Amino acid sequence: MSDAAKSLDQRPEPTQTSLAVARPIVKDLAIEAEEVCYWFGEGDTRTQVLFDNSLQIGRGEVVIMTGPSGSGKTTLLTLIGALRRIQHGRITVMGRNVGALGEAEAVALRTNIGFIFQSHNLFTSLTALENVRMAAALKRGTIREMSDRSAAILGRLGLGERLDYLPSQLSGGQRQRVAIARALVNSPGLVLADEPTAALDAESGRVVLEFLRQLADGAARTTVLIPF
Repeated sequence: MSDAAKSLDQRPEPTQTSLAVARPIVKDLAIEAEEVCYWFGEGDTRTQVLFDNSLQIGRGEVVIMTGPSGSGKTTLLTLIGALRRIQHGRITVMGRNVGALGEAEAVALRTNIGFIFQSHNLFTSLTALENVRMAAALKRGTIREMSDRSAAILGRLGLGERLDYLPSQLSGGQRQRVAIARALVNSPGLVLADEPTAALDAESGRVVLEFLRQLADGAARTTVLIPF
């Protein structure tokens, strides 16, 4: 597994950040960003959080993105995942120019991306297995096959005995692991993880990070992780 670290460094003004990356040219790219800028608001209230960010991430890499709070890490991650519209610059993800995609094309791209965020956003009326199986339904297969895949990944995350539990019957860490299973059940080509272990205790966090490492080993799967 290839490990790399990228840092969003603050400029002298606290609202200005840039991603400084010195890397060799990578031929088989999963992600390429060129001079990406992003801001919130307009006029006097405009606050820019990304300044001419450029980076290349090869297929199969596991990349840890670090930087102070407010430096734009999450914003960049959501731009890569086609969850926000690009304002300036260009981002290419798995060969697709994200800024040029229509809504239907963006949805199709997102089906091959596993999103893991701090908030688990589980359906409260569905069991752990059913929450994961809803995501599994994005990939064609029988109900039995989808259920088997969902149960298998929950088992690998230590929830094999909690398949029929509702979110209210699970601890915060267990709910987050269900959300992680939901993101990974279809073996996406790209995983975007924003503080995926924030709600977990040390041991649960270790299990999750080890699982993400195993997921990347020997596969053309790319992971971009914001650890904190």
